[in-house]
Amino acid sequence: MYLLHNDFRQSLTGILERYHSKRIFIESSGVADPTSIVPLLHEAPLAEGLKLEKIVTVLDADYWEARENFGRLFYNQLEIANLILLNKVDLLDNAKIPIYLKELHDMMPHCQVIPTVRCNIDPEIFNARPASGGIMLKPMHFFQELIMNPNGEYDVANTNASSAMSVSSSNFVTFSFEHTGIMDETCFNRFIDTLPLEVFRMKGAAQFPDRIELINFVGGKGEWSNWDGEAKTRLAFIGWHMVPETIIDKLKQCII
Repeated sequence: MYLLHNDFRQSLTGILERYHSKRIFIESSGVADPTSIVPLLHEAPLAEGLKLEKIVTVLDADYWEARENFGRLFYNQLEIANLILLNKVDLLDNAKIPIYLKELHDMMPHCQVIPTVRCNIDPEIFNARPASGGIMLKPMHFFQELIMNPNGEYDVANTNASSAMSVSSSNFVTFSFEHTGIMDETCFNRFIDTLPLEVFRMKGAAQFPDRIELINFVGGKGEWSNWDGEAKTRLAFIGWHMVPETIIDKLKQCII
């Protein structure tokens, strides 16, 4: 183990000295224990040139169902993560996905959990810092929501009306909401708190009586920041096997 750690330390030190990289992605093997890797990043000389920003764990959905058969390593990989990709959800019964999402959120409330197919996620989510560090959106492009279409290409969500587009091959759904009315903040907060876990992404602007807030909600965690753009509520949603009309109706109830 010492030799492995020493090789790892030397490799990272060499990368920093030779390439002066701004960002390094470390992909460990499926049997690697992150609780033994992370401490090395906080030791000299690595700690002088590196800052750990995010730990991402890929969890095959069917492995979660069989979790009682795995040992401590399995849970170490999940508990230390900032972002869990619940992958291969297309291979399971749709009814199981919200159950698994709730179980993961209950066990790891600090973590963002996103259902995926072939680990496809918005690059902005992957590259952003953990929610506790403030996931920020690029203001000029906050409504350019990327959605994977059935052909494996990216589309931009419709921003003109409340609409829905299903990715039939994987049951992912995206829809948008736009309204010039003022939102009741108490009602809106309650709306966010009661969003089904299948809604793993919501972003856009919400107009309240005294201000407009830019909101980014990812995998059960949300970030708010002041917005000085157009005075209206414009929100885009991405979720798994959900009914957009139900969510939009609840959101409309918050309009003053």
